[in-house]
This record gives sequence, C-alpha cells and structure tokens, in this order.
Amino acid sequence: MPTHVKSNFSSSSLRKTRSLLLGGWLCVFLITAITVAFSTRAKKPTTFHWVHDYTEAVTISRQSGKPILMEFNAVWCEPCRKMEHETLSDPAVRALSDSFVCVQVDVDRYPVLAKRFNVSAIPCTVFVSSKGNPIMQSIGNIRTQSYLSAMKSALSAYKK
Repeated sequence: MPTHVKSNFSSSSLRKTRSLLLGGWLCVFLITAITVAFSTRAKKPTTFHWVHDYTEAVTISRQSGKPILMEFNAVWCEPCRKMEHETLSDPAVRALSDSFVCVQVDVDRYPVLAKRFNVSAIPCTVFVSSKGNPIMQSIGNIRTQSYLSAMKSALSAYKK
C-alpha cells in the first residue's frame, strides 16, 4: 500500500529558499573577503630592515658599500608616527630603503648622537656616508614623493 506524504512546499518555494540560502552564503563570503582585505591594508607594516645601533650600521655600511639612512624620532612624537605610517610604509619608499643601511634613533635615548648630527627637530632624516660623514638632512613630516626625492639625491651624492 503506497503512502504519500503531502508536502506544504511547492517546487517554486523550494527554489526560492535555495536562492535565498545561496545569496546569504555569497553575502557572508563577500563581507569576510572585504573585511580581510581592509584589515590587511590598514596595518601597512614597514619592511625597513632597521638597525638600532649606529656603530653596527657603520660597520654594515662599510661592508656593503651602502650609505646610512638615519631616522631620528621619539616615542611621543606624533608627526614621527604619522610619517612612519604614511611615508615610510609606502611600497616605493620601502623598496628604495634596501639601498641604505637604515637606523632608527630615539632622540630621548641617544641625545649625543642627535647632537652629533645637528638634529634640531623631529622627525629628521640624516643620510650619512660609510665614513660617518653627513651627506644631507631632511627635517619634518615629509610626504612620500619628497622623501623619495631626498633618498635618490642622497644616493647620487654618495656615489660621487
């Protein structure tokens, strides 16, 4: 004796339900993808290979033949943080930084070094030869294109 179960769902309502479920999963996927993309972009980590000791930087500079890029800053310096997140995290700046031995110098921890290179305000970038002689200096929160120009000028002056 065949028994038939009567369904309250028509085939068109099943199709609508499937479409809604598929659309819901698609929305979840898109929201997740967008969230991951923006959270990754927002971090912008700098990939400078920072050396934190000036003497070590000079040694590396002499061995590699690269000039030194000294970035003078301080923990409390808001323009320094802004420059770090905007200018120093730029891909072109990061790529060109490989042409230098990069040193971060906290002026509060190393005031003698700041005085030696005549750092009067921060942020301040001082480009130095492998012999420890200043090549050029840039003061203030510098925009990306100006910073790139300063880096290229320092490289040109160092090679002469």
